[in-house]
Amino acid sequence: MNRMTRIALALALLIATGNAAAVGWVAVPAGAATDQTTTLDARLGGTMRSFEARYGPVVATNDAIGAEFAVAGFGLVAVQFDRTTARYAPDDPALVIVLRAPRPAALDASAPDPADWTLSDARQRARDFLPVDATLGKTAAIDDHTLAADCASPSLEAAFGVVSLGQCRVTFLAPTPQTVSFVTLTTTAGAAAVPPAPATPVALCAGVVAWAQTAGAQMAAAGKLLDRVRAIPDGDPNATGTLRDVAAAFDRLAATQRAAAAPPVAAKASYFLIAAFAAYARAASAAADGVATGAADRLDDAARGIAEANADIVHGTEAIRQTFADCRLTPGTPAAGALSSAM
Repeated sequence: MNRMTRIALALALLIATGNAAAVGWVAVPAGAATDQTTTLDARLGGTMRSFEARYGPVVATNDAIGAEFAVAGFGLVAVQFDRTTARYAPDDPALVIVLRAPRPAALDASAPDPADWTLSDARQRARDFLPVDATLGKTAAIDDHTLAADCASPSLEAAFGVVSLGQCRVTFLAPTPQTVSFVTLTTTAGAAAVPPAPATPVALCAGVVAWAQTAGAQMAAAGKLLDRVRAIPDGDPNATGTLRDVAAAFDRLAATQRAAAAPPVAAKASYFLIAAFAAYARAASAAADGVATGAADRLDDAARGIAEANADIVHGTEAIRQTFADCRLTPGTPAAGALSSAM
């Protein structure tokens, strides 16, 4: 078996066989910046270490909404860092931030309370947790109780690359046309506008069914692409073209996943799927270069990209299963069936 065949088999290994036992952890995508501290510290994209430096130690953890910090003027500040449970590491970056007005924790998120923010106040609260260089667009209504505003940050693009392209979104839950109870910040545009709230399990999981169906189709398409790579025979004169086609297709999968509406409860899973598809695209492109030119360094790049993508798929799958558990779905339910069949 030559080196190209080993690369091809490795590309197909995880989804084709489900063998993830030896895959290591990759905290952030390749190329993630480490010099964005001034603009990301204790903000979206910032590390857990920076949040603890500004707000003190984590006061509670919850796998559904992340690590909670005690911050004056807020009923809740919860941050999902990029591990798949609330057992975070200091350098894990913030992917989702949920803010609650200083209202009773047990009150339904859609019920108004005198402590709720005005929309202007809520936008300012969101700005306090966006990267310093972020721009926040106009707020638009999604339905009677949800509003959203897209945002963008060069620092997020530097830190997350193709996973977010610097895009982010802020969503607002509005019990009344004048007030906001929850604000959710996510590192990718297209996140759904329903914040998690312990008293509203339906709101926590709203949109999961549609998201799961899209993610299931994406995973199935990825599996077929990897099967294409695995089927490349030794000495195939069309290998380079096939690999470039596969790379382009994975880029399209990443773009589609990036644009899909991910409820906050599924935001981590979506992040890992985007990262995996983008890493597979880079690996296939590097493999194509290696086949075309015989450059060993490009084949080495492909091997590293494969390991990176496999790690992201493993953690994406774990995050999806956690989403199912949080939303009381099982692989046998209609909502979860399409996705589970692809995993």
